Amino acid sequence: MTVRDVPSMACMWSTMQAMPAGLEQALPQVLEQMVRAQFLVGVVTERLRGPGQRWEIAAMGLGCFLSDGVMERFRRQPFPFVALQVLEQVRQGKARDVMLDFTEVARRQKAPPASLDYCILCWLQDNYDPRRADTRNLFLNGMRAMERYISGYRLRTLMLEGRPINRDAFEFAGFSEIIDFTDAALPDGFEEMRNDPRFMPSLMGLHTVEASWQRLWLDPLSRLFNFSEPVMDLT
Repeated sequence: MTVRDVPSMACMWSTMQAMPAGLEQALPQVLEQMVRAQFLVGVVTERLRGPGQRWEIAAMGLGCFLSDGVMERFRRQPFPFVALQVLEQVRQGKARDVMLDFTEVARRQKAPPASLDYCILCWLQDNYDPRRADTRNLFLNGMRAMERYISGYRLRTLMLEGRPINRDAFEFAGFSEIIDFTDAALPDGFEEMRNDPRFMPSLMGLHTVEASWQRLWLDPLSRLFNFSEPVMDLT
């Protein structure tokens, strides 16, 4: 994912998801800042379409490593729309209060215990009709790409924010905890979202390294927690 992807990412996100007006207007600048400052880990899937057969973004996933303070607050009292709250803090110039940059991630990678909390801020895909073969292929290719980006980190927790209509997918993925925020109060400054036709309640899937110890390493989700030192077979 590069800076050149930012305009398409922001347009796709704004089209599909409700967010506070101030954040929506600033989203391109916020995403560009996160990419340039190396806070984001993300993947973009493209395909040819349109009369000119141009390459356009068809799906994207964005994630970041949450700061200890955000994760501790979430575990103490889970709250909805983690992604939007993270983005809003970045808009206010507080990125380092809510996320780890790659320098800190690299420091934590050097030795156990696992201490990285990865949050998939969004997974967006157009033509989201599971009956379509191209939609299934997009989803599978995107998830494989995201797995390549996440694998190899000393993960303590993995969080994925979605919508209640995705509950079956969350359960199939094997999250150890699924939190439904359908009836939860919205954070301060986010109440206006309820009046937006794009608004949908939030679902949070949560998986921990402790939960992975109880599962087979062949499980796709648990496999992400199976950290091993990289090996180079050189002669």
